[in-house]
Amino acid sequence: MASLEIAEEEAKLLSNSINGLFLKGDFNKDLSSIISDAKRHKSEILHISGFDISKLPEELWSLTELKELDIFEGLVNEIPEDIGNLTNLENLTIRVKNLSYIPKAIGKLTKLKSLNISCASQIVKKLSDYKPLGKATLSELPSEIGNLKNLEYFELCCTSIKTLPKEIGNLINLTYLDLSSNSIKSLPEELVNLKKLKSIFLKGNEFESFPIILRQLKNLEFLELSNNKIEIIPHEVISFKRLSYLNLSSNKITSIHKSLSKVESLKSLSLEDNPLKRESLKFLYSNKNLQVT
Repeated sequence: MASLEIAEEEAKLLSNSINGLFLKGDFNKDLSSIISDAKRHKSEILHISGFDISKLPEELWSLTELKELDIFEGLVNEIPEDIGNLTNLENLTIRVKNLSYIPKAIGKLTKLKSLNISCASQIVKKLSDYKPLGKATLSELPSEIGNLKNLEYFELCCTSIKTLPKEIGNLINLTYLDLSSNSIKSLPEELVNLKKLKSIFLKGNEFESFPIILRQLKNLEFLELSNNKIEIIPHEVISFKRLSYLNLSSNKITSIHKSLSKVESLKSLSLEDNPLKRESLKFLYSNKNLQVT
């Protein structure tokens, strides 16, 4: 691969004079310069990571051409309402150590296809080193989330959220929903409107009973319910028609209805770390296509 080495001053001059040309140097290492470059070049993608800032710069919200924004700054704990200016966003990722609230203006980002909000993130220099630390103080998902009807992928993890707004049922194009490591105890009835949903992660919440409402999601294939407080798997699980993966490990399950063995689509079932006697699970082995762990 060919490379070209030029002097710092020449690189700065070229970068400032040719739209669409990005040259890396000492002249544009700071975040302010990067945002300035992005505005001048009408950038559609911006990743902010490793600047150790506690507040996002105001000029960020003037980058109205952005389609993808990734914010990974551990010390940032507030996303202002000005985020609503970025109406062309299609992919938004926010990974911070703590987040005080989700702005209502999130509802203005109606072109969003992917939204990832993960709190309790450790401060690292590379996205690949990210690991969740626990739960943050974020306790509410605004009802305006229901305006994001083009959303296909939604991840909201490591918060103190206990309930979901009924407007989540408006996300009719959603196929993937990850609500891991929150404090959710039940799901709103409106969730049944998510007819395209194929995968849902509810790991590490506060469910005490199996969320049977999910049986109405006819396209559901993947259900992750580990690390909750579920005690009984009811008869209604037989209603799942396409479910192929079910993780119920690390719950408090003492009883499983025999109808679970009749879910013909089920290929993988995890029951590890539950107060179950293995002999009580013999009925499950009648389904020869089912792997039980």
